[in-house]
Amino acid sequence: MTLTKTTICVILLIVSIPVFADSISERFIVSPDGIILDSETQLQWMVGPDMDYSWYDARSWIDELEGDWRMPSKYELLDLYNAGVDIYHWGPFENSGKYVWAFDIQSNDLSFIFSFIPDYDVYWSRQYSQDTFGIRVFAVYSPPVRRRLVLRTFRNWNRFDFPLFPRYSG
Repeated sequence: MTLTKTTICVILLIVSIPVFADSISERFIVSPDGIILDSETQLQWMVGPDMDYSWYDARSWIDELEGDWRMPSKYELLDLYNAGVDIYHWGPFENSGKYVWAFDIQSNDLSFIFSFIPDYDVYWSRQYSQDTFGIRVFAVYSPPVRRRLVLRTFRNWNRFDFPLFPRYSG
Protein backbone atom coordinates (compact mmCIF):
# COMPACT_ATOMS: atom_id res chain seq x y z
CA MET A 1 0.00 0.00 0.00
CA THR A 2 1.41 3.37 -1.04
CA LEU A 3 0.58 6.53 0.85
CA THR A 4 0.54 9.83 -0.98
CA LYS A 5 1.76 13.07 0.55
CA THR A 6 -1.83 14.28 0.83
CA THR A 7 -2.90 11.15 2.71
CA ILE A 8 0.00 11.49 5.12
CA CYS A 9 -0.82 15.17 5.75
CA VAL A 10 -4.47 14.33 6.47
CA ILE A 11 -3.47 11.55 8.87
CA LEU A 12 -1.05 13.86 10.70
CA LEU A 13 -3.71 16.57 10.96
CA ILE A 14 -6.30 14.17 12.39
CA VAL A 15 -3.82 12.77 14.90
CA SER A 16 -2.74 16.26 16.06
CA ILE A 17 -6.25 17.59 16.88
CA PRO A 18 -6.67 15.72 20.19
CA VAL A 19 -3.15 16.74 21.26
CA PHE A 20 -4.09 20.40 20.86
CA ALA A 21 -7.23 19.88 22.93
CA ASP A 22 -5.24 17.99 25.59
CA SER A 23 -2.76 20.86 25.93
CA ILE A 24 -5.65 23.26 26.59
CA SER A 25 -7.16 21.02 29.26
CA GLU A 26 -3.76 20.56 30.93
CA ARG A 27 -2.90 24.26 30.98
CA PHE A 28 -6.26 25.60 32.19
CA ILE A 29 -7.78 24.45 35.47
CA VAL A 30 -11.42 25.25 36.25
CA SER A 31 -12.45 25.78 39.88
CA PRO A 32 -15.91 24.75 41.16
CA ASP A 33 -17.07 28.39 40.96
CA GLY A 34 -16.11 28.60 37.27
CA ILE A 35 -12.89 30.59 37.58
CA ILE A 36 -10.27 29.40 35.09
CA LEU A 37 -6.63 29.36 36.22
CA ASP A 38 -3.94 29.55 33.57
CA SER A 39 -1.20 27.40 35.08
CA GLU A 40 1.50 29.04 32.92
CA THR A 41 0.75 32.74 33.49
CA GLN A 42 -1.07 32.41 36.84
CA LEU A 43 -3.84 34.62 35.46
CA GLN A 44 -7.38 33.84 36.54
CA TRP A 45 -10.12 34.14 33.95
CA MET A 46 -13.88 34.46 34.08
CA VAL A 47 -16.08 34.11 31.00
CA GLY A 48 -19.05 36.46 30.85
CA PRO A 49 -22.58 35.33 30.04
CA ASP A 50 -22.87 33.98 26.49
CA MET A 51 -24.44 37.03 24.88
CA ASP A 52 -23.38 39.92 22.65
CA TYR A 53 -21.73 42.86 24.43
CA SER A 54 -20.98 46.44 23.49
CA TRP A 55 -17.77 47.94 24.89
CA TYR A 56 -19.78 49.80 27.54
CA ASP A 57 -21.79 46.71 28.54
CA ALA A 58 -18.57 44.69 28.82
CA ARG A 59 -17.04 47.32 31.09
CA SER A 60 -20.18 47.39 33.23
CA TRP A 61 -20.20 43.59 33.62
CA ILE A 62 -16.57 43.61 34.75
CA ASP A 63 -17.14 46.54 37.13
CA GLU A 64 -19.96 44.57 38.81
CA LEU A 65 -17.63 41.68 39.69
CA GLU A 66 -16.32 41.56 43.24
CA GLY A 67 -12.57 41.98 43.59
CA ASP A 68 -9.92 43.37 41.26
CA TRP A 69 -11.15 41.92 37.97
CA ARG A 70 -10.29 43.87 34.83
CA MET A 71 -10.64 43.69 31.07
CA PRO A 72 -7.83 41.65 29.47
CA SER A 73 -5.24 43.22 27.23
CA LYS A 74 -5.04 42.11 23.63
CA TYR A 75 -1.70 40.48 24.47
CA GLU A 76 -3.27 38.36 27.21
CA LEU A 77 -5.94 37.22 24.74
CA LEU A 78 -3.22 36.55 22.17
CA ASP A 79 -1.57 34.30 24.74
CA LEU A 80 -4.82 32.30 25.04
CA TYR A 81 -5.03 32.09 21.26
CA ASN A 82 -1.42 30.90 21.02
CA ALA A 83 -2.23 28.24 23.63
CA GLY A 84 -4.77 26.77 21.20
CA VAL A 85 -7.95 28.55 22.29
CA ASP A 86 -10.02 29.51 19.24
CA ILE A 87 -13.62 29.29 18.01
CA TYR A 88 -13.16 25.58 17.28
CA HIS A 89 -11.44 24.74 20.60
CA TRP A 90 -12.71 27.04 23.34
CA GLY A 91 -11.85 24.54 26.07
CA PRO A 92 -12.97 25.96 29.44
CA PHE A 93 -13.70 29.34 27.77
CA GLU A 94 -16.74 27.83 26.03
CA ASN A 95 -19.08 30.35 24.40
CA SER A 96 -20.74 30.89 21.05
CA GLY A 97 -18.90 34.11 20.16
CA LYS A 98 -16.02 34.83 17.82
CA TYR A 99 -14.52 37.96 19.37
CA VAL A 100 -13.66 39.18 22.88
CA TRP A 101 -13.34 42.77 24.11
CA ALA A 102 -9.92 43.88 25.31
CA PHE A 103 -8.10 47.10 26.00
CA ASP A 104 -5.34 48.21 23.67
CA ILE A 105 -2.73 50.36 25.40
CA GLN A 106 -1.33 51.53 22.06
CA SER A 107 -4.61 52.88 20.68
CA ASN A 108 -6.17 56.33 20.88
CA ASP A 109 -9.40 55.06 22.38
CA LEU A 110 -8.07 51.90 24.08
CA SER A 111 -10.89 49.59 22.93
CA PHE A 112 -10.08 46.51 20.91
CA ILE A 113 -11.86 43.42 19.64
CA PHE A 114 -9.72 40.31 19.60
CA SER A 115 -10.71 37.67 17.04
CA PHE A 116 -10.51 34.01 17.98
CA ILE A 117 -11.10 33.02 14.36
CA PRO A 118 -7.88 31.35 13.17
CA ASP A 119 -5.76 33.60 10.91
CA TYR A 120 -8.11 36.58 11.24
CA ASP A 121 -7.64 39.74 13.37
CA VAL A 122 -10.21 42.51 13.67
CA TYR A 123 -9.32 45.94 14.99
CA TRP A 124 -12.40 48.09 15.68
CA SER A 125 -12.41 51.24 17.70
CA ARG A 126 -15.09 51.91 20.26
CA GLN A 127 -17.03 54.43 18.21
CA TYR A 128 -17.70 51.65 15.66
CA SER A 129 -18.79 49.12 18.28
CA GLN A 130 -22.54 49.38 17.63
CA ASP A 131 -22.52 46.02 15.82
CA THR A 132 -21.93 43.63 18.72
CA PHE A 133 -22.76 40.32 17.01
CA GLY A 134 -20.44 37.58 18.30
CA ILE A 135 -18.52 39.83 20.72
CA ARG A 136 -18.08 38.39 24.22
CA VAL A 137 -16.46 39.56 27.44
CA PHE A 138 -13.84 37.85 29.59
CA ALA A 139 -12.53 39.19 32.88
CA VAL A 140 -9.00 38.59 34.10
CA TYR A 141 -7.50 38.74 37.58
CA SER A 142 -3.74 38.80 37.80
CA PRO A 143 -1.37 38.29 40.71
CA PRO A 144 -0.58 41.63 42.48
CA VAL A 145 2.91 42.05 40.96
CA ARG A 146 1.68 41.48 37.41
CA ARG A 147 -1.35 43.70 38.01
CA ARG A 148 0.89 46.62 39.05
CA LEU A 149 2.97 46.17 35.89
CA VAL A 150 -0.14 46.15 33.68
CA LEU A 151 -1.56 49.25 35.38
CA ARG A 152 1.78 51.11 35.20
CA THR A 153 2.08 50.31 31.49
CA PHE A 154 -1.54 51.29 30.94
CA ARG A 155 -1.04 54.71 32.62
CA ASN A 156 2.17 55.37 30.67
CA TRP A 157 0.35 54.77 27.39
CA ASN A 158 -2.55 57.07 28.30
CA ARG A 159 -0.93 60.03 26.55
CA PHE A 160 -4.21 60.99 24.91
CA ASP A 161 -6.05 61.92 28.14
CA PHE A 162 -8.61 59.20 27.55
CA PRO A 163 -11.13 59.25 30.43
CA LEU A 164 -10.13 56.08 32.26
CA PHE A 165 -12.75 54.26 34.25
CA PRO A 166 -11.88 53.81 37.94
CA ARG A 167 -10.45 50.31 37.75
CA TYR A 168 -7.62 51.47 35.47
CA SER A 169 -7.02 54.97 36.79
CA GLY A 170 -4.27 55.67 39.20
